[in-house]
Amino acid sequence: MRIGVATALAFTLMATTAHAKPWQVDAASSTLTFTGAQAGTPFTGTFKTFTPVIDFDPVAPEKGSIRVAIDMASAHIADDHEQDDSLPTEDWFFVKKFPQATFASTRISRAATGKNSYVAEGDLTIRGISKPVALAFTLAPEGTATRANGELSLTRTDFGLGGKQWADDKWIAYPVKVSYSILATPK
Repeated sequence: MRIGVATALAFTLMATTAHAKPWQVDAASSTLTFTGAQAGTPFTGTFKTFTPVIDFDPVAPEKGSIRVAIDMASAHIADDHEQDDSLPTEDWFFVKKFPQATFASTRISRAATGKNSYVAEGDLTIRGISKPVALAFTLAPEGTATRANGELSLTRTDFGLGGKQWADDKWIAYPVKVSYSILATPK
């Protein structure tokens, strides 16, 4: 099943009771991407495999929880074989030692920005390094399902990404944007 870090977040708008409800993600219609810059030129990659476990009710978001496991070996940059081949190496994702990244929420709440806006606070772990993050997302109905969209900006070196020659931002910029668009329905 393919799903994003914030994929888990998509399960918000469709629930109708005061208790958290599990949701089913439409993997074929959901994406998790990352965008960075090499020598000033943007590049975008995708994670092809990610698995969320999400219980959520927009009426009582504080009772919900989101956990997402991302298969780091599924990372792919389509337009550049050299970049794509380097992702699993020790300098970057170090897939042999750290095959998964995870997000686990500690708190979910309504955002002050609008009726269908939420924030999932929690811990993001990449390469064994955990950092607190706040994943803001918006929800919109799409047929009988709900679409969650959001993004998060990270500093790659906070998670040990880009070792040795890539440790500074001379060639690879420090900021990385993680974006998701998740389609889900209640079970």
